Amino acid sequence: MNDQESADAEKVDTAIQSLAKGSIDAAEAILLEVIANTPEHYSHVIDDTDAVSIKFWDQAEFIHYVMWQKQQGLANKGINWIGNAYPRAHYYMGFICVKRKKFDRAIEFLDKGHMLEPTNPKFAFEKAQALVHSGRKNEALALYDEVTEIGPHVSAHDLAVARRGRGFVLIEL
Repeated sequence: MNDQESADAEKVDTAIQSLAKGSIDAAEAILLEVIANTPEHYSHVIDDTDAVSIKFWDQAEFIHYVMWQKQQGLANKGINWIGNAYPRAHYYMGFICVKRKKFDRAIEFLDKGHMLEPTNPKFAFEKAQALVHSGRKNEALALYDEVTEIGPHVSAHDLAVARRGRGFVLIEL
């Protein structure tokens, strides 16, 4: 990971702390600054002969990935955790936009983040929230329906979120 991305990952952590304190404007300013640095060509996985380096969001995601690899008998090389900046920044901007009821803008950020890290179900879950609030419940249901089993990037928690979201949308329908 380059120095810019490392610094931006730390800024995203700061933005998340601001969100936790209720400082949405401060978080938004930081996240927009990070998003402006998103490289045109981005990969969240770097695979070389000795190890695979992945830009994980947190320790739980890292541990799940490592354990899943071992359970599948695929742990044949080292796995390095690299800080994640740009997909997380897009996700949290989407989250802020949903909170502010700017659903179309939220969907734009979430779609861009999903393009950066297509294996992460968090983008689908937050986009489903924006879609439900926009009255597009069937589209939201389809997103929840895409997450059906545990995998290297889908934990038991993610599967539970998908099922709970699916149930919520079905009740709303």
